[in-house]
Amino acid sequence: MSADVVYVGVIHPYHLNACRLFTNAKKNVLCEKPLAMNTKEVKEILDCAKKNDVFLMEAVWTRFFPVSVEIRKLLAHGEIGEVKMVRTDFGVPLLHVPRSVQKDLGGGALLDLGIYCLQFINMVYNGEKPQSVQASGVCLETGVDETVVVMLRFSRNRMAVFTCSAGMQLSNDAIIAGTKGTIRILSSMWSPTSLVVNGKETQYPVPEPYLPLNFPNGTGMCYEAQEVRQCLLK
Repeated sequence: MSADVVYVGVIHPYHLNACRLFTNAKKNVLCEKPLAMNTKEVKEILDCAKKNDVFLMEAVWTRFFPVSVEIRKLLAHGEIGEVKMVRTDFGVPLLHVPRSVQKDLGGGALLDLGIYCLQFINMVYNGEKPQSVQASGVCLETGVDETVVVMLRFSRNRMAVFTCSAGMQLSNDAIIAGTKGTIRILSSMWSPTSLVVNGKETQYPVPEPYLPLNFPNGTGMCYEAQEVRQCLLK
């Protein structure tokens, strides 16, 4: 029996080789975030997928949760007017986890946690590139970032700010502020199950698990898998 799609879930520094291996074998690939360690590696993975004419997607599971789908609808319909500010945090104590702190294992808060904040801001501003990025952070002795605060400025004086940390627990929520109201995503913003729009909360529960999970709301992985299937059917 042949596989239609390969899910690459190894640690960040091994994504390049794994993606090359499977795309060269003419397999469709769903690769965990971050897609690679740097721009050069990303380009190599993309070129390899194109050369072999196979499907490739970065596994940012948050994008496919019903909450995220609803946010995109609300923004498209101008529910909160023009978005002026996005703020989000993702911080959990991970200093005891080797892959979070060791450079050769792809450690650092930005690659592991900050990507969730960045993808959220990117989604809200519809893929627009920021005009300026300012960042400040604290590094561990291992040479990777422990905590980072980033401020992004977009066209028409629209802003975004996020904090990510592998050293402490943060609020792990997100707020989108517009000229006509606010959308708030309650913790945890990376696997969201509730949405507050102008003060009114709606729940979007994930499917119930029938086996123990490694991560909270882990059954939410099914939304990403369904999206890959729909993409391939198209």
